[in-house]
Amino acid sequence: MVFSLYVLGCIVGKGKFIKPDGGFYTIDDLNIGESLFVNGKEFKIINCDSFTRTFLTEMGYRVPSPQPNVFDPVTKDRKEANKMLSYRKPFPRDFKIASFLKNHPRRLRFYGTYGNNRNLFEDERECTLYYDLANGTIKLVEERSINKWIEGRFDTRVLLRPTLVPKRRHLTDSEAWRIVGRLEGGQTQAETEATGVAQSVISRIWNRFLETGSAGRRPGQGRRRATTPNEDRYLTLTARRHQNISSNK
Repeated sequence: MVFSLYVLGCIVGKGKFIKPDGGFYTIDDLNIGESLFVNGKEFKIINCDSFTRTFLTEMGYRVPSPQPNVFDPVTKDRKEANKMLSYRKPFPRDFKIASFLKNHPRRLRFYGTYGNNRNLFEDERECTLYYDLANGTIKLVEERSINKWIEGRFDTRVLLRPTLVPKRRHLTDSEAWRIVGRLEGGQTQAETEATGVAQSVISRIWNRFLETGSAGRRPGQGRRRATTPNEDRYLTLTARRHQNISSNK
């Protein structure tokens, strides 16, 4: 029972109590709408459970309908004030301990191959991927017992320790234009994030569209560099040196 923000426990212990007009309270005095005076306090019965209602009905008593519950105005005002100040966390709770206790040590096992097919001197080798259901980490192991015809060994080698592997992919031009269409249609970046694209990428695409009028990637963006930064610096210095020599002539 909650009254004025104080949780109350057992108010009156079990026993026989005398009525104001004499005698003790019996089952005839207990019904919905009746009041009891115990230890100088008035207790009003407003409802009962289904078993009590069935029992009194079978005994021949007429049980009225439940009466509205009483409320404390201070508690009601405090709840309304706290309700206005309530907020929702931006990120859902992640119960890591519950997930660990539920899924440990379960793991998913996948079989695959790895290797560079474009390299003539590198062969495809078989490996095993373990996905831990408890924490979402990925582990890669090369099964040398399967690849024994390559190295002649029968042990294993860990290619990747249990790690959280991030996903990385490049958006196509059609996907970028679709995001721009959502933003032009009135959606916010937070609502557009529901498409599975990070908000930083959405912001970068939108800023690029405002600056250049194009949502696609710039020429050369997302491609492998033909030369390293040191090689670029060397080529620049060489070009300047040749330019100075030609100007002195």
